[in-house]
Amino acid sequence: MCIRDRAYRSVKEMNAYWSLHPLYNPIANEFYASARRIFHNASIKSGGHWYGGWTNFTSNQRCNFTIDSHPVVQIDANAMILCLLSSLTGKPMNMIGSFQDVYQTVLFQIPNIANSREKVKQIIMELVGSGDPYKEKPSSDSEVLDNVGEYIHIRDLCLQAYPALKCLNKERFNFINDLSYHEADILTLTLLNLKQISVVAYPERGGLIVRLGDEFNAVETLKKAFKDYVYSFQKLNKLPELDLDIALTVKFDPSNKIRVEGSSS
Repeated sequence: MCIRDRAYRSVKEMNAYWSLHPLYNPIANEFYASARRIFHNASIKSGGHWYGGWTNFTSNQRCNFTIDSHPVVQIDANAMILCLLSSLTGKPMNMIGSFQDVYQTVLFQIPNIANSREKVKQIIMELVGSGDPYKEKPSSDSEVLDNVGEYIHIRDLCLQAYPALKCLNKERFNFINDLSYHEADILTLTLLNLKQISVVAYPERGGLIVRLGDEFNAVETLKKAFKDYVYSFQKLNKLPELDLDIALTVKFDPSNKIRVEGSSS
């Protein structure tokens, strides 16, 4: 089956399943039971994220949603794009052992910088989005990166901590949509695998929405989908096999979250 047919089939299959278990939004008093995947750059391998009515609401707002009259839980992957870049280039991050937050390896080096985590995330997206690991200044519309010296300092720390960023160029992984394709593919595999065990899951950028009580199965399924996907990619492209287990956040409501550790060796 070609990639285009596989993408179409997955949307059709999930929409049919969601019609039996719609996601209810009490804020707008409406149900959602369908989604579409949007690709970019005239390529079926660029982008491909899922979009439905629920994706227009914030994470905190989605905490009020229900599936089959059950409260929902949101599961978010920690630094999925960065973990994918590392895995798909065969360049391990400079961190070993268990972790809850991939960004922490840089954050502990900049304790006196305000909004440090948001700035690290933004700089990584600036580099990935431009395909230039040595981008000299942030985008002019950035709301948190207004100091070029600080930007360069954090950028250089990121390049040391995450060597895969140095693989960015204008030919390969040169646009965020290329990595987003792999991210969306992993989420699609997770949705289909959860459906096989009768777990209703709705996709959100880098994560899932499931019924309260299904979070354990969702966490295990997403972690396995990531590992299986990158292992197949590494094997097919004769890359070093990196043993990277992604970290996740399980959000029950805005004030109640638990972190599920990841690991790197």
